[in-house]
Amino acid sequence: MDYPILTVGLIMAPRGIGTLAMMPVAGYLMDRLDVRWLLLGGWLLCGVSLLMMTRVNLEMDAWLMVIAGTLQGGGVAMLFVSITTAMFATVKPRLRNEATAMNSLFRNMGGSMWIAILQAQTVK
Repeated sequence: MDYPILTVGLIMAPRGIGTLAMMPVAGYLMDRLDVRWLLLGGWLLCGVSLLMMTRVNLEMDAWLMVIAGTLQGGGVAMLFVSITTAMFATVKPRLRNEATAMNSLFRNMGGSMWIAILQAQTVK
């Protein structure tokens, strides 16, 4: 869309800002709600943002990406906090170093594989 690089960064920044803002909120809610409610909230926020992104086209306004990105960032924060907390709740303290390494490995490998799969699908 011929946006300058600075404008692209400003349009994409709300996703990170949404994640940053929602992390402490999700941590606060973890003490008060069942983890399944946070997972549901995270999936719903991500789903709403992806539904909004179905309207992306070359004539769209940048605010669509700002709002959808903020919602997606908040949803991802709720998902990461709740999944990580639920996972570590069942790990013995002496095994937490290994569990942290495995969590990072699987998260990075899973993300990389999905990016590769989605990229291969768009090339066809």
